[in-house]
Amino acid sequence: MAESAYDAAKVAAAVKAFQTNDLTPVEEMLAAGCVALESMAKFRNAAKEFRERVGDAETAAFARLELNDLISELQDAVPPLIRCYNSLLREKDQEGGPPES
Repeated sequence: MAESAYDAAKVAAAVKAFQTNDLTPVEEMLAAGCVALESMAKFRNAAKEFRERVGDAETAAFARLELNDLISELQDAVPPLIRCYNSLLREKDQEGGPPES
């Protein structure tokens, strides 16, 4: 792992803090989506500084491991969410719609 590129304990604490909220599933998804989009934009803007701080080898390891895993998980999460979105657009009694999960 490229953990020297970031503080894994801080990441785990941030995730735990976010998960121990009293948000509904809808509120949590919308908040998490906003945080994710903002965080990804910040990271893209700071990528050059990240490489300069941790070095080429650590940057490449981070890209191949943690960032690759994150991108893969995001890609896997999108199709079910799109199916859910499409099912929410349909009338409840309309046939032929995809399952909501």
